[in-house]
Amino acid sequence: MTNDYDVVISGAGLAGCTAAILFARRGVRVALLERRSDPHAYKLLCTHSITANAHPVLDELGLIPELEKAGALHNDARWYTRWGWIEPRSAPRGPALPHGYNVRRSTLDPLIRSRAARTPGVDLLLGHRVTGLVREAGRTVGVRTSTPQGDVTIRARLVVGADGKDSAVAKFAEVPTKVHENTRFGYLAHFRDLPLHGGIGQTWFLEPDMAYAFPNDDGVTVLAVLPDKKRLPAFRNDLEGSFLEFVRALPEAPPIDSAERITKFIGTVDYPLLTRDPTAPGIALVGDAALTGDPLWGVGCGWAFQSAQWLVDAVGPPAAPAPAPPPPPPRGGAPRPPPPRGPPPQ
Repeated sequence: MTNDYDVVISGAGLAGCTAAILFARRGVRVALLERRSDPHAYKLLCTHSITANAHPVLDELGLIPELEKAGALHNDARWYTRWGWIEPRSAPRGPALPHGYNVRRSTLDPLIRSRAARTPGVDLLLGHRVTGLVREAGRTVGVRTSTPQGDVTIRARLVVGADGKDSAVAKFAEVPTKVHENTRFGYLAHFRDLPLHGGIGQTWFLEPDMAYAFPNDDGVTVLAVLPDKKRLPAFRNDLEGSFLEFVRALPEAPPIDSAERITKFIGTVDYPLLTRDPTAPGIALVGDAALTGDPLWGVGCGWAFQSAQWLVDAVGPPAAPAPAPPPPPPRGGAPRPPPPRGPPPQ
């Protein structure tokens, strides 16, 4: 089976849904593919924080009222460094500092995916896994997908890879990838009843180790540690004990022993940083598919939103279908002009 669209996007996460919504608002017909069949699926390994650079994109998407209704918090924070604590404040009589939001991906991903599905011009196709690309004359003109109902070919003028650092679109297009070693590993978990100084996020830059605690929606705090890989053997021997010991040793450590852990520990021991050329003939990459940043900085969500917006701003008008040509004049010569409107001349 074959379907035709203006743009096909692989990956219905933050970058993919953002691109789909903004493309569709510009008159582009979009196929938004998601390999998972559950519309409420979400990413587990994340800082669960959206940096302030994405605030204008959230505003353009119309998501801010929904985020705040869902309990997302302004991501104010303080940072511990070799110079002590850094606590940003706005200048006297100056504008407020820009902010993003802390919100769990279990809240954020279904919210934006639902918004994309309701956007006229977007077809959200769940359970569609990209298995190859369609090429003609050296240019990508579509994708091949595997679905529970069988294989489907989807043709489009542009194929967007919004499918993460292990992007299938980038792999099938043979886009060159630069790999940079990450000398840290990381684990996070969600806690309740974990008060933080000032009620805002805390980040510890301990050089080379790092940790953060971000208050999130529904009274949940995300607590993560990113130690140097020299600590990995000890963590592997006793993950929970090593995690708790690491947190207890932080300057002004949050009272983790009295908090309730409500999720398992989620993490990765090998998270290389990837850089790819973001374009190829008929292809564009956004979000982690184009650039995977170090979790140390927590910029992944903001980058997903902003890179998708940049793509649509750059190619949205050309991606839209050309307007239909005017109908030919009837036989017998040119059509007569319509009679003038309004009252007859005096």
